[in-house]
Amino acid sequence: MSAPLLIPVVLTWCVAVAWSDWRRRRIPNALLAAGLTAALLGLLFQGQTLFGVGPLSCLVGALAGLLLMLPLHALGILGAGDVKLFAVIGALVGPSSLLIVWLVASLLAGLHAWLWLTAQRLMPHRVLVPAAGAFGRLPYGLHLAAGVAWIALQPDWTTRLSALGLQ
Repeated sequence: MSAPLLIPVVLTWCVAVAWSDWRRRRIPNALLAAGLTAALLGLLFQGQTLFGVGPLSCLVGALAGLLLMLPLHALGILGAGDVKLFAVIGALVGPSSLLIVWLVASLLAGLHAWLWLTAQRLMPHRVLVPAAGAFGRLPYGLHLAAGVAWIALQPDWTTRLSALGLQ
């Protein structure tokens, strides 16, 4: 990340995305526009995003995020907000860090699903999902936001991946 002072901005955005997806199972376009605007303003004024990604990597990351998640939306696995969020995240962090975000989000989503199923078994008569009609749907945007927060708080992970030849 280019400046440590920007970490609270990124974390605030991540919390807003996560909270919205948790409570309503929706990610408002205004939040997505805020993330994309942050990436574009960084490119305009610094020549890089908040995560130190240049213009070409920003574009490639956005396209990779969109193209990787679009088939999952077509299959009904992900919502459109999750697809758009992943594209915005790709623009912010670039294609190489997008892999880390996806891995963190997928691990958290798997853990979340396991905990939810376990809780359903132990307490079958309790309502465990806050959004009406969203039973069985995980808030994947919450997990993606956690992945971005991980990158913001652990920026040396991309360096470690480079050393392993994974970036």
